[in-house]
Amino acid sequence: MNKKEVAEIKKLFKPEMCNLTRICGCYVDSEKQKVSETKEAFLSIPEEEMFKYFDVFKKNLSGKIGKNLLNLKYETSTYLPGQDLLLGLKDSKLTDDSLIEEFFDKIISSYYYVGNYYIILAHGVYDIPGKASDGATMYDASDEVYEYLICSICPVDLAKPGLSYQTENSRFEERTRDWVMGMPMHGFLWPSFSDRTENIHEALLYTKKTADIQEDFITNSLGTMIPQTSDEQEQAFKDLFSSAKNVSFEQIQSIREEISELEEAQDTPVELDPVSLKKIFEKNEITLSEPPKSTLLSSNISGSTKVKTVAATLTTDEPLDIKTIDGKKYIILPVEGAEINGIPVNQ
Repeated sequence: MNKKEVAEIKKLFKPEMCNLTRICGCYVDSEKQKVSETKEAFLSIPEEEMFKYFDVFKKNLSGKIGKNLLNLKYETSTYLPGQDLLLGLKDSKLTDDSLIEEFFDKIISSYYYVGNYYIILAHGVYDIPGKASDGATMYDASDEVYEYLICSICPVDLAKPGLSYQTENSRFEERTRDWVMGMPMHGFLWPSFSDRTENIHEALLYTKKTADIQEDFITNSLGTMIPQTSDEQEQAFKDLFSSAKNVSFEQIQSIREEISELEEAQDTPVELDPVSLKKIFEKNEITLSEPPKSTLLSSNISGSTKVKTVAATLTTDEPLDIKTIDGKKYIILPVEGAEINGIPVNQ
């Protein structure tokens, strides 16, 4: 999914657009024991609760693609647990209690968290509106339905201690510390909403912390292969340069600029497979001792430029120029808007 497709689904989580049919929950304590469970029609819950769930699901679709939001693909040649279960849950519209119990059990057995947490699973049906030639949305021209599951795993913690005002005796007293559900740590949307259509061969994973992927949870509950984290992709990109010899500043700059231009042209992160990566390096006259082995997302290997020299360390989002002065190469930076120790520089 790209950011426009994510945004379209995210907009559904508000009262006037809501298409959620059922919602199920399972409260799990720190000993991996089920404390309570709920299964109910979404429209039957109080309006105040609806708004809280909308916030949770919108958070589930927040962050950068390739970092907090990972597109997971199912390998057709590989079978992993969870695929048939997801299909059964979707087709039953969360009305099969035995499948729901099986799903909760899979998460509890594979999800690692030291405290209490709440698993939320909801089912929705979205009549996909058509698009006019000028890009305008045609809500009366829907000819396809997107049926999906969205799952969130939220921490449950004791509220912070404090004093609250008691109207009956007109004084502040220690308040009751309730167990409060926080925003999701992990979650997913399945099937994926790719090219504005249902794609059961992909899922969209949310992770609050980019380094905390929860491999067992993905394999066991979603049935997909484990993705590379953004940090791992960035390191894989650095390793490609390490396998080459005598790489110049200009060559590194040229490759980063080319990748950024590809991303800007498509207005979304671009997947660069090993063949594409090799061509980019060869175009910039860099010979790799080892060929690229994995597909990297452009957003994980472009971004800000970090330069460290003997004299200074700097980070910039702008392309850097090199100029030779008296036989030595220098990095040239624009002085507009510059400050020295917080003091604006007068041009």
